[in-house]
Amino acid sequence: MFAVKVPGGGEVILQDLPLELLAEIEADGGTRWPTVLAAPASSAKAANAAYKVACKHAGVTPENLTARMILEGDVFYEVADDLPTEFEDGFPKAEDGELTSGSSTATNDGDGPPT
Repeated sequence: MFAVKVPGGGEVILQDLPLELLAEIEADGGTRWPTVLAAPASSAKAANAAYKVACKHAGVTPENLTARMILEGDVFYEVADDLPTEFEDGFPKAEDGELTSGSSTATNDGDGPPT
């Protein structure tokens, strides 16, 4: 997944943007939002729109982008996905193999709420 480095050193993960901001990128960038998430610099227009929306979301004033900034990875870069990779009984496992604190140990026999 791609992140945008905004002025001041902040980071905005494109995948975490609200849909209304992704729609703004579509309108201004001329590219559908799934394409922007997969390749934010697929065109100059899309890159500029994604960058401006990321800055708006972060509450900072955008700088003027150059091709060099984009090509050198100073604006758009990939970040690791932090989703769990191991599951047990449908719940993510913590790194030590234990179920995460958000997982439930309640049971439900179908006759009411879980116990």
